[in-house]
Amino acid sequence: RMKTFKILRDYRRAAKTLADTASGVANLHNIILAG
Repeated sequence: RMKTFKILRDYRRAAKTLADTASGVANLHNIILAG
C-alpha cells in the first residue's frame, strides 16, 4: 500500500510538471506568433 501511494504521488508531481511545461511552451509559441 505504501509503495502504491509513493508511485501515485510521484506520478501526480510528474503530471503537474508536464502541465506547467506544456503551458510554458504554449505561451512562448504565442509570443513568437505575436512577435
